[in-house]
Amino acid sequence: MTGLNIHPRKSLLTVYCLTIVLFGQPISTLASSSSSSTQLEKDGSSSENRLAFLDVILDGYDKRACPTYGEGKPTDVKINMYVNSLGSISAASMEYIVDIYLRQSWLDPRLDIRPLGLNSTVTLNGEDIITRIWKPDLFFRNVKEANFHMVTVPNFLIKLSPDGHILYSMRLTLRLSCHMSFRHYPLDTQRCHVIFGSYSQSVESMTISWMDNAVLLDPNLEISEFEVESVDPKGPVFENYNDVGLFSYLNVTFVLKRQNGYHMVQTYLPTFLIVTISWVSFWLNVDAVPARVTLGVTTLLTLTTVASGVRTQLPPVSYVKAIDVWIGACSVMVFGALLEFTLVNYLSRSRMKSEHLKSFRFFCRNKQVINKEEEEKEDGEGTNKKRISSAMLKNLQHAKMVDKVCRISFPLSFFVFNLVYWISYVHILED
Repeated sequence: MTGLNIHPRKSLLTVYCLTIVLFGQPISTLASSSSSSTQLEKDGSSSENRLAFLDVILDGYDKRACPTYGEGKPTDVKINMYVNSLGSISAASMEYIVDIYLRQSWLDPRLDIRPLGLNSTVTLNGEDIITRIWKPDLFFRNVKEANFHMVTVPNFLIKLSPDGHILYSMRLTLRLSCHMSFRHYPLDTQRCHVIFGSYSQSVESMTISWMDNAVLLDPNLEISEFEVESVDPKGPVFENYNDVGLFSYLNVTFVLKRQNGYHMVQTYLPTFLIVTISWVSFWLNVDAVPARVTLGVTTLLTLTTVASGVRTQLPPVSYVKAIDVWIGACSVMVFGALLEFTLVNYLSRSRMKSEHLKSFRFFCRNKQVINKEEEEKEDGEGTNKKRISSAMLKNLQHAKMVDKVCRISFPLSFFVFNLVYWISYVHILED
């Protein structure tokens, strides 16, 4: 019986084909896949073990108790604030919006990781660890609306030092109330506050204080219509509530000085020009009644429209504002120019009418000499014309004299008002 003679190369090819048919890939590929999966399992287990210490230190951790609970002293929380943006300052609703990074730091001995052999700071941003540890319960007293930032991930950060020091950072957008005084508007300086503190933990459990760099401003921070003159962090301030306890608060005061460029162009300059235009009527003829009346009424209505636009930007307050003093003085000047024309026109016409009445009464009382006057009609008419013409000349002279006086008195009085106004509201009030 003759044995089968199989070539070695053919046998290898046959085994390779069978492997592909049975497993869908060669044996070498299977071997490499197996080794890769084994390596991934090892890496995965090692990556999981990197943060396994959190489960160790959090085992038996009670987040309801402050770090110094039972030691007879409060937990000191240090606060730092980085102002990312500040704006949308609304005078009508007395509020403003601020975007900040709020950073809190405290020591929690229960989170000491040095016994576990870790001597480097651990950075965490997961909500799982944030919700499992004790945190200060800060709230903002003058907040109207607050929002956390969740894009693209929740903007929370925790840095855990080996000795248990925690740095807790978050990003907030706050819409805060700001009690404003508009007595010097628009030459005013406003002070807006950020007041925050512990909501439920009194000074027996927790106190808050500022870090060395309490408040930092973004170098590129710009505010429309305002300029940040200074930032004044204050505190801690302690307030006692009889039914709850004693609490500590911190306060940040933003001193905001209003920039006057907008109001100079939109309010002061137009009203100044309106007042100046109203003086043109002093150079017009007394008999130009339509022109002078139109000029006076138009300037007065235009000034009223400007004043209405200014009032819509402010809340209805009961006291007098600086802009009210200016608008009021301009209205008096424009209305005075209109009254001046009325006076001039009245003086000239009333004297002319009185002269006619005197002539009429004279003729009525002397009926007996009517025939004689008719004979001397031409002489009488000539005399009457002379009287009327002389009266008209006197009237015109008086009217022109009033116009000449007003040409000097109105600009001079407005100049004196400007001098007193700007010195009072700009220099004296700033000092």
